[in-house]
Amino acid sequence: MNRRHRLRGRSRFAAVRASGVETRSGGIRVRAAANGLPISRAGFAIMSAPHAVARNRLRRRLRALVAPIVSHHPGVDIVVSAPAALDAVAANALRDAVVPLVSGAIAEARGR
Repeated sequence: MNRRHRLRGRSRFAAVRASGVETRSGGIRVRAAANGLPISRAGFAIMSAPHAVARNRLRRRLRALVAPIVSHHPGVDIVVSAPAALDAVAANALRDAVVPLVSGAIAEARGR
C-alpha cells in the first residue's frame, strides 16, 4: 500500500470513527467515511497486542488484504480495528472475514 493511501493521525482516525458507518464481525470492526479526495486511505488499529511483533505482523497482513480494495474505490477513509489474537488466524480465514467487511463499509459510506 502506497504511503498516500495510509490514514495517519489521531484526529483523522477520530473523524472516521465519529462520522463513518460501521460493519463488524468476529472481533473485526471496519469504519468508513467519505473523504472527498480522489484517493482512499486506510488506517489500522490493533487492540490488546502483548508485543509489537504480533501487532505489526497483523497490521501488515491487514494492509495487504485492504490495499487492492482501497486502490479500486477512491474517496473513502477506512479504519480497520482488530484484536491482536487474529494474528494466529490462517490467511484464508482472515481474508474471508476482512474483505467482505471492508467492501460493505465502503458501499455504505458511499451511499450516505
